[in-house]
Amino acid sequence: LPINNLEQPSSSKVGHHWERSLSAEAAQARESEATLVQLNGMLDAELADLTAQIATARARSTSDGSATQALHDEQKVLAERRARVAKAVADLEATLRTLQPRLPKPLQDKIAAVWTPASASEAGGGLADETDADHPPLGERMRAALAALAEVQKFDREVVVTAELRDLDRGGRGEARVMYLGLGVGYYVTADGTAAGRGYPTATGWQWDAHPEWAEAIQDALAGHDGLGSDVRFVGLPLAPLPETSR
Repeated sequence: LPINNLEQPSSSKVGHHWERSLSAEAAQARESEATLVQLNGMLDAELADLTAQIATARARSTSDGSATQALHDEQKVLAERRARVAKAVADLEATLRTLQPRLPKPLQDKIAAVWTPASASEAGGGLADETDADHPPLGERMRAALAALAEVQKFDREVVVTAELRDLDRGGRGEARVMYLGLGVGYYVTADGTAAGRGYPTATGWQWDAHPEWAEAIQDALAGHDGLGSDVRFVGLPLAPLPETSR
């Protein structure tokens, strides 16, 4: 676990819970990345080649039927390959839209800086005309989707600590420190230790449950993360069975 002085009571059980809590959509998005990068390189090369061929063909007499037919054939092949890239991009965008509610709030904020569901859905399923000013170009959409996916993968490998407003056990809202362990679970505690709990992803957003009895353990884990502990030791965070909605 990439955090100083922190380990769950049972690493095998924790690994099982975390794996189950990650959505199938995230796995599908990761599988799409390599294909998209490969297709993008191929598309760029073919676009450059086609541009050169168009310039050559225009320089020739328009009466040259063979040149016109060759250009038409090249355009057809390029259109077919571009359609495959567009389909892959549209699939990845759909996956990100489905995955978005399951992502922690800090990660959603990071993704919003590089990719938004609105701009992706406006592209009409990935097959919009590149010359249409109302739709982002295919290359721009692909780069944005891949940047969003990279943020998801990065967050999943880290322990992230943030300050957020949470509904408190005693009523009202207040600031708490939240520690996310990848994409699967998060723990929060207030500075005075009077409110604490755990969060987990669901299809409609993150669910947070109050567990004030966990406050001391979560504070110890945060102290270990911050490097404030006086010695090296393991800190066991309580791990109740995750609800079915998070699996």
